[in-house]
Amino acid sequence: MNIFIASILMVSHLNVQMAFQPEPIQLTFQEKYFQTQAKGVMESDFELVGGLIFLDAKLDGQSQSFILDTGSPHLLINSILSEKKNGFIINGVGVTKNVKRMSKVNFDWQGIKLKRKVSYAVDLGNIARIKKRDFAGLISYDQVKRKELLIDYEKEKMFLISKSNKSFFENYEKADKVWFRMVGHIPVIKVKIGKKKYYFGIDTGAEINVIDQRLKNRLPKDMIESDFLGLIIGDDNKQIQVNHVQINHVQVNHVQVKEMKIGKSYYKNQPFAFADLSFLQGENGIKLDGLLGYPFLKEALFSINYRKKQLCKWELKVNEDELIELAISKKKIKITKPLYRGY
Repeated sequence: MNIFIASILMVSHLNVQMAFQPEPIQLTFQEKYFQTQAKGVMESDFELVGGLIFLDAKLDGQSQSFILDTGSPHLLINSILSEKKNGFIINGVGVTKNVKRMSKVNFDWQGIKLKRKVSYAVDLGNIARIKKRDFAGLISYDQVKRKELLIDYEKEKMFLISKSNKSFFENYEKADKVWFRMVGHIPVIKVKIGKKKYYFGIDTGAEINVIDQRLKNRLPKDMIESDFLGLIIGDDNKQIQVNHVQINHVQVNHVQVKEMKIGKSYYKNQPFAFADLSFLQGENGIKLDGLLGYPFLKEALFSINYRKKQLCKWELKVNEDELIELAISKKKIKITKPLYRGY
């Protein structure tokens, strides 16, 4: 679904201004990308197609294209199912799929394999048609849950970091940290819109942010831009500009949230679609109010630590030696570091 596509260049910066000098002084940074010799880091290049992450893994010894989708609990193999017997039904946002259990699946993603040799087959041909490319299946939460997952949408690189690695972020600093709880396989964080708090899940396989339709008339009106237009993909694979649409007989509105606060950070003008998320209710009674996907995750350099249950935002450190040298050489100096507000 090629919708809500935008590019962003996230640069952590420190503005240094000299007294009586109108032009800011530019500082350099430490190493401009993650530098580590430590073990326990898996790096994978990917291709961003719309808001979906396509990467390569081996299936039955052959290199195949997969989509990273942590919103899926298990590895799913893209397969046309001619028989519905001996299968079961799974629910998604606006869609229901028939699934069959598979055994003896030989999967290898840079050393990550199926421990129990069990996977599931599902027909994902609708996604292949929309994206105009074949792929073998979905890499799921099950393949990343023991690691810390970091996705760099700008550089199209992804990292899986083991708990034994202590130096991967040494040239970056933690700009924000948000604790989450798990609802099934979905990390759920608190999101503040206006003065109200909500529970939103993190889903790397969601091309759009989603709000549960039961909240359609309950969101703070001063925080919503209701005439925001979005794009959907129709049955004929054509893009349609919409404000109110029907998806599987469910009316969906596209809105824009003017500002939301997560942790200590603010994120502005996030697009959302309304849909039925009742199937995501957790065993502990938590009802998910929404899902945060690509439009949110691309806003910064985030890592998801499933073991510690933390969503962290990282920024590149300033070269402190250069800053000290600059301060010594100039008697009058004013140093300001602007608060990151998601834009």
